[in-house]
Amino acid sequence: MATAQDVLDHVRQVGTWVNWEQTVDRVIVGAPDVEVTNAAVAWISSREALAEAARLGCELFVTHEPTFYTHAHELDHLDEWPGAEEKRAWIERQGIAVLRCHDTWDNMPEVGIQWAWAEFLGLEGEPVESRPYLNVYAVPETTLEDLARRVAERTSAIGEPAVQVAGDPTMKITCVGVGTGCGCSPRAYREMGAQAGIVCDDGTAYWRDVQWALDEGFGIVRVNHATSEEPGVAAMARYLAGQFPDVKFHHIPQGARYRLVRPG
Repeated sequence: MATAQDVLDHVRQVGTWVNWEQTVDRVIVGAPDVEVTNAAVAWISSREALAEAARLGCELFVTHEPTFYTHAHELDHLDEWPGAEEKRAWIERQGIAVLRCHDTWDNMPEVGIQWAWAEFLGLEGEPVESRPYLNVYAVPETTLEDLARRVAERTSAIGEPAVQVAGDPTMKITCVGVGTGCGCSPRAYREMGAQAGIVCDDGTAYWRDVQWALDEGFGIVRVNHATSEEPGVAAMARYLAGQFPDVKFHHIPQGARYRLVRPG
């Protein structure tokens, strides 16, 4: 029977691009030798998602983002976050091991975060330009407004019915940049030949990246961080299920981490 450590060992085996002395990919909470028959996979180990994993009888929770609100060395910062110690104690009482899979999955070829996101958006073919965490795709000529509408049509299925747009809505787009979660750089996309980039809120600041894009005539379509990585997390659940057929992997969808509220 597979253990949490077996899953981590597999991640270490395939993640040859990861610095395993510094990575955040490790068992964060719980016993690495716990035997696993049911596992949950989610974008972030929120209390809600962890409770659902407990309800499903999961012994393992694979999360892409942190459990305790700090990207690295999470357990060293528990005292900075009210409730974090209690959250860890609750997880331990459930008998759940929490495994972080971030650095590996961000760069996992073909099925990792940026690749799954591009496929979800309907961007076809190989990138015309590629850098770590960044790809640029050729698209049939369109406008920034129409590109944003097509993105919103896709993201509405995972909880984000509208996207943010910055730039001239009529500008012509033939190449678009797509990144890995926070790894979005409008300046790099421009250097790579794109006229617009699909970016996430956690990775682009309005006063810096978006303002530069507006000043330079570069188009921005902006979505929630979780939205941009949800397709990749679903792909991770499918991948792990294929590697560990004796374990039932439950993808816990989360999607956009906010709701839009209209007056009235």
